[in-house]
Amino acid sequence: MLIAHRGLYDNKKVKENTIKAFDKALQNGFDGFETDLRLTKDGKVVLMHDPVISRVSDSYGLVKSLNYSELKKKFRDVALLQDITSKYQKRIFFLELKDKIDVTKYLNRQNIYYITSFNYNYIKALPKGNYKRGVLNYVFNTNIDYKNLDFIMILSDLITDKIYEFYTRQGIEVVLYGINKRIPTLKKEYLDKIKYIY
Repeated sequence: MLIAHRGLYDNKKVKENTIKAFDKALQNGFDGFETDLRLTKDGKVVLMHDPVISRVSDSYGLVKSLNYSELKKKFRDVALLQDITSKYQKRIFFLELKDKIDVTKYLNRQNIYYITSFNYNYIKALPKGNYKRGVLNYVFNTNIDYKNLDFIMILSDLITDKIYEFYTRQGIEVVLYGINKRIPTLKKEYLDKIKYIY
């Protein structure tokens, strides 16, 4: 199963984490997409990877220091979480929390949601629901209660059969990210069960 990392974009005509990038990914055979979530000054949940907007726009500013209307003027392609959860149906969403955000009120039952973060505390704060909770880069996280996790995202260069088996024995789904041209060296039966974020 293929997931488009921040959509399918070139950062010239189609910017990352935008509706255009997600549409393009789905039109090109991806099963879903990954996107990053941040809070604006007025509490809106926007799709933005960096804390500053300069890399994806011709303007400057911190996302958390701008109201959504101000952010929209500086980067017109910025979208809200509710824009994508209402637009797409029967898709897989990987939502990466860059801030502590209760996303549960924005989710519908039409899609499959994987909610993740580098910060385990953000995930731990989410109540159990009709979505899956997981963490990225388990190496950087300590004191994780794996009973609270449904999946773990592991950098593809670090995966081994033993790591895969360790998590799946605990009922934790393994998702690989950072996929480049090299196929991970796993047993074929394992490769067929994994979701890949390209």
